[in-house]
Amino acid sequence: MKQVLNLIMKTTNDTYTLFNEIRKHGFNGTVFKTTSLKHAIEGTDSDEKHFINLAHLEQHHFEEAAFAVIVVEEERLEELKSVIREKTENFTKLKGGMYSHPAADFEGSF
Repeated sequence: MKQVLNLIMKTTNDTYTLFNEIRKHGFNGTVFKTTSLKHAIEGTDSDEKHFINLAHLEQHHFEEAAFAVIVVEEERLEELKSVIREKTENFTKLKGGMYSHPAADFEGSF
């Protein structure tokens, strides 16, 4: 069964390093730049991009936070979590969090 891991990270220079390390271990996913409710309520520039691509990752172009969605085989979920825990030093070096849930109705290929 597939699992979906959601990762929310405060953006720092080390965020790119984390995403790169996840990729080196053979995982792939989608990354969205995000902002807090406080900043969303205060307003944003209407010309801001709401999705980023790999070129933005290479240029370290993030907003306040990054939200990653990674679909992974259940038997590899703990490996992915271990990579994240190691690189974030259990979320003490890089602030953020992660959670996972089953992809009950998954169709497609990655």
